Amino acid sequence: MFAKMHWKKEIPRNEMHIHANPDDKETVQSVLDRMEKGEKITLVNPVNNRSIVMDIRRIESIETYDGSSIVKVAGEAREYMIPKRLKELEHLGRLGLLRVSNSVMLNVSHIQSFEVIGNARLEVETKGKQKYIVSRHYASRIKEELSCLSN
Repeated sequence: MFAKMHWKKEIPRNEMHIHANPDDKETVQSVLDRMEKGEKITLVNPVNNRSIVMDIRRIESIETYDGSSIVKVAGEAREYMIPKRLKELEHLGRLGLLRVSNSVMLNVSHIQSFEVIGNARLEVETKGKQKYIVSRHYASRIKEELSCLSN
């Protein structure tokens, strides 16, 4: 299947219009289903060293820890590990996991509220009632993403 993209400012962000031949309905639906299911990531349970495959949308935050990263999942007290540094995980930004500081990535869809604090920084609170400081370097990108989610 061939895809053509046309970019129009009139279309709201986070919205997509698809025009296709009715004969391609199954193919288009298959692509949309894969998008809806979300991408998976393999995490390690530090208690028993078992690997677990998790939907990225469930991740609330990823924090750097001694050459690897700690992953906090929304609604779970348990933390997981991923044997990668944040720099190696920056590709997850296209899925909504954005850097908020040099040591933390946060899932933008889990942010409940934010307020501007001193030195052009933000304090964000997640739906899980965790608070994070967004450094001034990353604050504008986070505010931009949050404004897109509210539209």
